Amino acid sequence: TTLKPYPLFLTDIAAWWGFVVDPTFIDSHGGVAPNSPNTQLCTTPMPGTGPYIVKSYTPGEELLLENNSNYWVYYYYEHGLGNEIPWIIQPAHIKYIDVKYGLSTTDRIEDFVKNIAQITTVSTINMPALVKLYSAATGIPYGNWSLYIHNFGPSGCVFYLSFNNYVWPTNSTDFRLAIVHALNATALLQPYYALGMYWATTYVGPIAPNFKPYYNPDNLPVYQYNLTLALQYLVKFLNKYGYYVVLPNGTAVGDTSGSQLPTINIVTIAPLTEFTKEQFEIIQSELAQIGVPVSLQLVTASATDNWVTPSGTPAIVDLGWCPDWPDPLFQEMWPLANIINGGISGNLAWYNNSLVNELTNELPFITNLTEQLKLDAEVYKIMYEQAPYYWLPTGLTYMIVQPYVKGVIYNPYLSYYYNTMYYAPFNATFYKTVTTTTTTISS
Repeated sequence: TTLKPYPLFLTDIAAWWGFVVDPTFIDSHGGVAPNSPNTQLCTTPMPGTGPYIVKSYTPGEELLLENNSNYWVYYYYEHGLGNEIPWIIQPAHIKYIDVKYGLSTTDRIEDFVKNIAQITTVSTINMPALVKLYSAATGIPYGNWSLYIHNFGPSGCVFYLSFNNYVWPTNSTDFRLAIVHALNATALLQPYYALGMYWATTYVGPIAPNFKPYYNPDNLPVYQYNLTLALQYLVKFLNKYGYYVVLPNGTAVGDTSGSQLPTINIVTIAPLTEFTKEQFEIIQSELAQIGVPVSLQLVTASATDNWVTPSGTPAIVDLGWCPDWPDPLFQEMWPLANIINGGISGNLAWYNNSLVNELTNELPFITNLTEQLKLDAEVYKIMYEQAPYYWLPTGLTYMIVQPYVKGVIYNPYLSYYYNTMYYAPFNATFYKTVTTTTTTISS
């Protein structure tokens, strides 16, 4: 019995590692009080109850997991009851899992090509280089990249340009609507193009497309790419505030007796990756068509700690949001739409609509799905019309896996499973390269 009705509670505890606990240990070390941390667990690790335990950890560098020989599931196998065990909780098949963090793209590609790493990730920009090197090293034909790149569909995250609703110029709905209609969603897919396909999808936030039926229940379309419409909104904004812009053909629009619209910063976190650079150049090029000049400003992650007030938050931020647990209403819609969560904790747009605040506070706890989806659609419609965000494409979730590693299963609620993975024989065809030297003698 929860303090309030919460329909997704069972989904949450089934999907999230934080709930794999030993209840006897918890009860004998302080127990659980509603809305209060267990102080014992804040300072002392509890026994592992899952298929792996932590053998060693170097913060930010390496995590070594070892098969948990005391995993309670072994009891069932020892007593001939293994067929009663669901696949999701089976014991580990691989004794050690060694996770290395913070490696450069070059190191990740090299480790995979040399078979030092069994699983890795690289951006779509670097995929062709990895495939080419891997094919050359293994003899697996270039066209067979699907043997080792596992595509699991859209991630649970959303990415966006947030428009601060409290600072100029993004506090103007006309300005925000001008921006969203000037951006070409198809063009913004380009950085995700590799190996003959787009490794991303367009969508309408604030909920990611894999969270059905809560995702976009009324099927609102992605903002229409329409420069004429964008200019109509922009001119209304410019005339109101006494500014003008100059279009690529040299025409000035807006209040030509006023000042030219200054360059507006789009802020994102350093370092500048090849992907971020390509994405920004597309945004910059699209907005230049309506005369809006933008520049990219890089800040350190620590700078975002100051984004806790509207005045302290940049006008436009290029970032993303991933839910902490699989609840699209309480972990995506509420953080991004409710003013209580304003700032770096989620709502970087400082979006503040009284009806949306009220609805998002109640939506996660409504037990009637029909009513829940109706109100979900209402929040979607209000946000769509007021445009506090422009939703950038969300990448597909993929892993690059050696072809002899099987049992790789992705959990659409943000994770994948080590215990289901196992090794299997794989026959690769290697090609021998013959070099012929020809000597020419002239006489």
